[in-house]
Amino acid sequence: MDATTPRIGLRPTAYGLVEALALAADDAAGSRATTAVVAVGGTSLGNLEVVRDHDWFAVDLVAGHRYSISQTGITLVDPLLRLRGGNGGVLASNDDANPSTRDALITYTATASGRHFVDAGAWNDSLTGTYSVAVTDLTPTPVRDDFAADIGT
Repeated sequence: MDATTPRIGLRPTAYGLVEALALAADDAAGSRATTAVVAVGGTSLGNLEVVRDHDWFAVDLVAGHRYSISQTGITLVDPLLRLRGGNGGVLASNDDANPSTRDALITYTATASGRHFVDAGAWNDSLTGTYSVAVTDLTPTPVRDDFAADIGT
């Protein structure tokens, strides 16, 4: 069974009976076929439902811009973050940027414009839980001079 197959879970009730629970299918594909998106300047939420689950979020980056890409655990205790290029190859990764929270952070300067993928996972592919991912453009906005550069200004 893969992470996209709906599963049935069993939970004991107060009366000793077993209740069947339908567990949700995967919220984001772990490949370039993902439909999940995180916008630059935005945040998206996700859930690693089973061990070895990876959620990929498409994001469009601009060459020469510097970005902060983070994965913050909500119930996930040890996020592992990867940034992938348009072909799916790993460009950067991070685990435990903040040792006290185990959250992950990548600072990356894009070498090409276009579609990239934020790959949200867990340490050693061994954990489940909810998290958020965020992408921030750290490139300073150029200051526009509103006066001509001549002696009349």
